[in-house]
Amino acid sequence: MYEFSVPMPYSKENIDRLVLINKEVERSKITSLYFSLPSTNELFTGFEQTRNQLLHRTSFDFWKNLASHSIDNGFDVIYCLNMPRPLAIETPKFPKQIENLHRLLCEFSKIGINKLRVASPKLMAYLHKYFPDFDIYGSTASDYKLIQEFQNLKLIHPYIKEIVPSHNVNKNFMLLKNIKKIGFEVEIMVNEGCLQGCSNRFEHECTYTDDNIELYTNNEFFQEDFCKNHCIRIERTNPILYLTKGNHIYPWEIKEYSKIGINKFKLNGRDGIKENDNSQNQFINIVELYLKGIDDIKTIENVSIISFASNSSSKKILSKLTVKNTKKYLPNIKHFVKKGHLCSSICTIKCKYCYNCSQKIEKIFEKYKQESLKKLIPICIN
Repeated sequence: MYEFSVPMPYSKENIDRLVLINKEVERSKITSLYFSLPSTNELFTGFEQTRNQLLHRTSFDFWKNLASHSIDNGFDVIYCLNMPRPLAIETPKFPKQIENLHRLLCEFSKIGINKLRVASPKLMAYLHKYFPDFDIYGSTASDYKLIQEFQNLKLIHPYIKEIVPSHNVNKNFMLLKNIKKIGFEVEIMVNEGCLQGCSNRFEHECTYTDDNIELYTNNEFFQEDFCKNHCIRIERTNPILYLTKGNHIYPWEIKEYSKIGINKFKLNGRDGIKENDNSQNQFINIVELYLKGIDDIKTIENVSIISFASNSSSKKILSKLTVKNTKKYLPNIKHFVKKGHLCSSICTIKCKYCYNCSQKIEKIFEKYKQESLKKLIPICIN
């Protein structure tokens, strides 16, 4: 059985939809929901990333009710304290952050939340000492990529229950297998659409999306979108190469991870969820398609291949490329089972595998472009 962690929806009705999905699939199960409070909330600590955009939900009761409803329906709830930015211990606001942290975890204890996804190593140690009843999970925001990092993490924080490695190592099967040997439970993020090897990723992870900072924000180099704009430019230079080099994992590839003892996976996308039904429906539809695709690939044959890469800026460009017409040309996961540990050293220098795959898909892409152009040419009537 594959276990999935997904963002907690913003309504009880949509949490109930996840319950229904669990009843409709056979090989997978959604076992946990994760979330963080919006920055305007009364108990927001500042140790969270600000991905929750329901800024008008300032009362903790709204979120407590959703979390309680999730727990009542059999889901574990994980709270994200995964801002990788160093703790602001030198600022006047830090004591207030710690005060809110204590208040928040006290409230969580009352309703049965005892799992925290944490990025800061200092915060991990603090939580372990003062809140020993809470399980500490490592965050992908820490972007660990080396076996030595995981070895040292285990030595310093032996109480960490689980780790989500950097999405950059998703296809490094040798590393993933060895992380398991160290003693970590491993969860893999399957639909991260960020560029492989993005040089701005850590900077982007540390960015507050709704901080009221005005100084210098009119300067293009200090704006929030600085990192994202560069990624979009690179991705759109060759969107098909972006597709083939990406580290997102497709439903039919999951079984290869199970062979090395990894059966826990994470679907991301909480920064794209709004309170409106359309936004939440889109998110839940992807969850449903992914899990049903594991059971039977035929159920997703006509789904756009780019649907399985969250945050991609190429969704519109690549929308006509479906699972059915691209799957056989995509890089084969078995290639990475054997050679994925080499990608970080020789990609495009000595190995052109993903590039060659992209050229094959380019032919299909051009065919659809030409067909679309024909539809735009007006018919001449004499």
